[in-house]
Amino acid sequence: MVRLPEQYIATKHRGYFFNTENETLYSIKIDGILKPMKLIQPNHFNYMKEPFFRISVRGNRRSYPISQLRELAEKEKLNPRIDVIPEMATTF
Repeated sequence: MVRLPEQYIATKHRGYFFNTENETLYSIKIDGILKPMKLIQPNHFNYMKEPFFRISVRGNRRSYPISQLRELAEKEKLNPRIDVIPEMATTF
């Protein structure tokens, strides 16, 4: 199991993690290395209104706006994750 530092937040798409410190999206590769994704600025060719990351979900290209990732980081601050160690969890 790969454990990431607390500044990395899992997104709704598998394999993508958002770093809240430098606001960069990372994809995790098969050997566990995090690859930073490129932030694409809006222009007249892509018709986007805000900066976004280009990701692939089941082979389909998607745009993931930076505003959605910032909202995700704010929700994570309000509801921090709690790690449960299986050996210490009680079973009923």
